[in-house]
Amino acid sequence: MREENIRGIPKLDVPIYRIFTVNRLREIFAKRVLTLVKPERWEDPFENFLLGSIVRFADGEQATMEAIQRKLYGQCWTLLRESDALWQIYSPKKNGIRVRTTVQKLWNAFYDPKQPFSELNYWMGRMQYWSERKIRQLMSSDYASSIAFDSTGWGHAFSLLIKRNPFRHEKEVRLIYSDTAEKVKGGLFRVSIDPLAVFDELVFDPRMQADRIAKLGKEFQRRGFTGKIRKSPLYRKPAFIIQMEN
Repeated sequence: MREENIRGIPKLDVPIYRIFTVNRLREIFAKRVLTLVKPERWEDPFENFLLGSIVRFADGEQATMEAIQRKLYGQCWTLLRESDALWQIYSPKKNGIRVRTTVQKLWNAFYDPKQPFSELNYWMGRMQYWSERKIRQLMSSDYASSIAFDSTGWGHAFSLLIKRNPFRHEKEVRLIYSDTAEKVKGGLFRVSIDPLAVFDELVFDPRMQADRIAKLGKEFQRRGFTGKIRKSPLYRKPAFIIQMEN
């Protein structure tokens, strides 16, 4: 395990979470893969702000960073155990299942030490949240060019670990893969995993009907899952008792 490639997460046993749709989680259990996508698929226009920039050289020539940009893949996780916003975003049809793992379990499944130059390709980091002004200051500084042309691979990963302050509530953690050998086909990077070893809890959308949860719970148990299965208590109706004095 190369811990130097895990940034901003001092405790590797900390739980992290991700919400998948029912069908996507079924696919993960059936095919035993996690899928990382190109950052260009993310909705925030400030995502990938560094590698989407134009480089202007001293002689006036310009170039894009498209060649580097198309080599990067990512997947988003969160440190948040419970969040209404995340259920609304990632489970809009009320068909989401939140999986729990730890940084160490996920990293062990993700990182391939047998791959040549793996220390340049695999990264995991906690998101930093900056003001738009701070991002613009970075991009107008000399440090921007040192990040863009960093030969260690960290600079490119670092640029995908910065988001604007309005996204701070997500408390995001990201897996990042850099396809330096350009072997990935189809625009998706698939990582072989054993979901039974990586995931230790399944939590169903708080708006999902109980009978469907029971059916799906049995389905994942038949697939071999032995961890805790439950419904999110986020929308559970409280049952307060008001004690009256004599």
